[in-house]
Amino acid sequence: MANTKKTNKSTSVSKKTNQTINRKVKREVNRIKKSPIFITLVLVVVIVCGVLGFLSYSKLTNYQKDYNACLDILNNINSEVRESIDKVNIKESYKTNIDVLYDENFERPYLNDENVTLFIELDYTLNPIDKIVNDTLGLNVSNKVSKDVTIKSVPIVIENNLVKQKYDFNDYDDSDLDNEDNIDGITAINSTSYENMLKLSYNNSNPYFIIDNKLEKNNSVSFLIKGNSNVTLNIYKDNSDEVYYSKLIQLNGSFIQYNLDKAMDANFVYKFEFVTNEDIYIDDIVILSDYSDSDIKNLVLNDFPSNYNKLDDLPKKLFNNATISYDVDSLNLKDGKLVLKENEEVVTITVTVNYDSRIIRFVVTKSLGDDVEVYFIDIGLLNTSECGESTYIKVGDIDVIIDSGSTSKSGEAIINVVNEHSNDKVIDYVIATHPDRDHIGGMPALFSNYTILNCIKFVGKADSDSQVFKDFKASYEEEAGCNVIEVTSFLSKSLELSSNCSIDFIDTGFYNYGVENPTKKFNNIISIVCTLNVYDTKILFTGDSDDIIKQYKDKVGNIDILKVAHHGSKIGTAPEFVSAIDPEVAIICNGTKLGNKYKHPHYETLQNLYDYDANMKVYAISGGKAEDCNSEGVCTNKTIEDYMWQRNGTITLIITSSGYTLSSEYYNDNPMEMKNTDFYKYYRHN
Repeated sequence: MANTKKTNKSTSVSKKTNQTINRKVKREVNRIKKSPIFITLVLVVVIVCGVLGFLSYSKLTNYQKDYNACLDILNNINSEVRESIDKVNIKESYKTNIDVLYDENFERPYLNDENVTLFIELDYTLNPIDKIVNDTLGLNVSNKVSKDVTIKSVPIVIENNLVKQKYDFNDYDDSDLDNEDNIDGITAINSTSYENMLKLSYNNSNPYFIIDNKLEKNNSVSFLIKGNSNVTLNIYKDNSDEVYYSKLIQLNGSFIQYNLDKAMDANFVYKFEFVTNEDIYIDDIVILSDYSDSDIKNLVLNDFPSNYNKLDDLPKKLFNNATISYDVDSLNLKDGKLVLKENEEVVTITVTVNYDSRIIRFVVTKSLGDDVEVYFIDIGLLNTSECGESTYIKVGDIDVIIDSGSTSKSGEAIINVVNEHSNDKVIDYVIATHPDRDHIGGMPALFSNYTILNCIKFVGKADSDSQVFKDFKASYEEEAGCNVIEVTSFLSKSLELSSNCSIDFIDTGFYNYGVENPTKKFNNIISIVCTLNVYDTKILFTGDSDDIIKQYKDKVGNIDILKVAHHGSKIGTAPEFVSAIDPEVAIICNGTKLGNKYKHPHYETLQNLYDYDANMKVYAISGGKAEDCNSEGVCTNKTIEDYMWQRNGTITLIITSSGYTLSSEYYNDNPMEMKNTDFYKYYRHN
């Protein structure tokens, strides 16, 4: 009994102890809760969680907006194609981890025979907090969301992709357009311009117009037509006599719009014939063609010249109502020419094509630093002499002129070319190959117009006491600061023009011939011979060294381009010489015309070149008609029109690390080859 009481007493004490401890703990907890430090910590945790949750919520809702925006774009893509393509690239605007994948036909789903399915996939990165917020708020944003959208094909492209060529004849006065005149790709027969319209008249045959611009894309045609009685429209394709399409057009004396209900295939010429016995009137011929932005970009780039250094050299029009403009940084322009900024390798040009409400912009880059430009100058049209030659070489800011033609008129032709292309109008080197008039006669004009830093010349003087040589000598002696150097100083070293371009002077063994034989005729024999070496391209300049070619032929090596010796003299291009140097291209500089009083270029020269390689490209700067040539090879062409016949004019050679391109002043990227000239054909058959 006593033990029981003792146990109960012990239990009672234990309960009292626990109660005391609990009360103390509660008092301490209450004290902590009321502490400012605790309150501050709780507030910080709540704020941090709130901020993280808000940021996560904002990011997730932005993900949803991105996704919904993409779906809206895809669902409405038929009506706003170009804006849609720009907006789909949300990765650029929202800076989120989004990839938009689309079918390869995305750009042009409009003319396909089948529907086009586009696939959009948004790939998100969700951190743990994002997942908690996503699950708590029920946003249903998964790590990857995808959607297939099917776009129906439509039979006609959207207006934004149409190229519209309109011929309204508003720029022509009455009778400006006579029968068979071509109007920017449309030729009309039995026609004339009349009150800003095209008047087609029956004149023993049915009138018609021809659309001969050969658009590269399928197109549709519409026009306004007025007449007093019905006409039958027959359409012929590519000069075929078979009617491609026929339709009766009902007329009522007023203009009606006729829309051709048949698509016109690309790359064909179409003839629109009207079967009528009275006058009819045509206006507002409209050709609609489906061109994407990339199509238009390619069309513009195809019209770019192979070489240009000014924005003015680039095409300004596309189709008959589209304009092209170009923008570059102001520091990339100097006197209208493209130049490189410091530490810059290319010039960036923004191209804008603008017509109707459509604007296409793209960027092209032009490399200037590594191009070497060589101009075989046409001095003939301005020169009263039969012969002569001059070559201008541009290596960045370095300018080199080899020879100068025969008179101040020759100098004028050279100055025109140099002023167009030189960056600083300072001539670093002139090279006078030998003392003949037709090679140094224009030098005084060059010394008068430019600062010339160095003159590399033949050894000694001329073989006669000519006034031409005296004038040349006075010019370089009076040029302050000009270094006059005889060619023999360069026989053991190259003339370095840049890291990729140099001139090597060939030791012909005859440079001192005039000094050693002063009583003999030696002008041509002492000609400077040199090669211009640019990357892997090599050009041989020969002066008039025709008598000595066999002596130096083995010192040259294989070349790419030959400046034919002595204007095409038959002894300057012997078969063994051509074989030793193995040229791909030959360029003949012979002054005013083919078949001058010296018969240059001699037929034997041309035949030696073609006998060595029937596919060799042989070009002459000059031109001329052949019907006035005699059996000896002299042509009596006297007028500018005669000289211009089949004339290349200045021939331009552009050399880069990838090779070279040739163009000519009057034939652009397809210079007239000698074998295609009337001059060559005449002597080949006579």
